[in-house]
Amino acid sequence: MKKDFKKITSISGYGFTKPNSSSKSIIKWYDNKEKALVVTKEFLSNKSISYCTRLSKTEYFDKRLNSVRKYNKKHKRCKERTTAFGRLGFGNRLILCNFEGNSSEILIKLHFSKKIKDSKQVTKLSNKFLNQLKKKITPIIYIKVWIYRGLHSPECHLWLKTIDNSKLEIPQSLLEELWKENGTVEQQEITKENREKLANYLSDNYRSSTRFYPHLLHIITYSRNYIKFEENEPIIYEQLNDKLKGFEKQFQSTKRIFIN
Repeated sequence: MKKDFKKITSISGYGFTKPNSSSKSIIKWYDNKEKALVVTKEFLSNKSISYCTRLSKTEYFDKRLNSVRKYNKKHKRCKERTTAFGRLGFGNRLILCNFEGNSSEILIKLHFSKKIKDSKQVTKLSNKFLNQLKKKITPIIYIKVWIYRGLHSPECHLWLKTIDNSKLEIPQSLLEELWKENGTVEQQEITKENREKLANYLSDNYRSSTRFYPHLLHIITYSRNYIKFEENEPIIYEQLNDKLKGFEKQFQSTKRIFIN
C-alpha cells in the first residue's frame, strides 16, 4: 500500500524571484501540521511593489509600460484577482485548521434569488441570517466564505461548528424560514472524506469567482473566539529540505512547488 505522505505547497506569483540558500522563508503549518505552505521573503517583498501611480480619478501611470493609462470601470468595482485568490487560500487553511469532518460540523450555502450590486446589503443579509440562526441553536463558531458565480451574483458559504463538539442538527425548515425572502438555502454534511474537497476554494470550480468580488467585500470572516489559526515558523531557505523531509509535493497550478 502506498504510504500517505504529508503535503507541502509554496507560494509564487507575479514578480517572483528564485530564492537563494540564505533567503528568509516562513512555513505556515495548518491542518494539525499535516500540511505546510512555504512563503519566501522575495515573494513578500515583490508582492508589495507598486507599478502604478494614480494621476487622477480616471488616469494612472503604468511604470511597466511607461505610459499613461485610463482606469477600467471594472477595476473600481472589483478586487484584484491576486488579492481575492490570496484570501481564498487563507480561508482554505483556516477551515482545515478548525474543521475535522464530524457530526459537530455542517456547511450551509445561501443562494440569492436575484443579483445584488451593493456589497453592504449582501453582508447585512447574511449577518442577519447568521445572528437569527445562532439564537435558535447551540453555541457555534463559524467561518464565512463568499463565492461569486458572476458579476453581482454572490453565494455565501457558512461553515458552522458547535463549541462543545456536540452533534449539530439544524432543521431544513428553520433555514428556509430564515432565508426564504432572499433565495434558497442548502446544508451539507462535512465528513473526513469530503472536507478537503469542500474547503478547496482554489479549485477550478471557484477560480472564476476571483474576477467578480466587490472591492469592499470581506471575502473571509470568522468568529472572534475559539478559532485556531495556522502557525508561522520563520526559517532559512536552505533548511527547508531537512525540515520538510518526507513531505509529498502537492501541485497547484497557481503555486510553485519546491522539490525535496
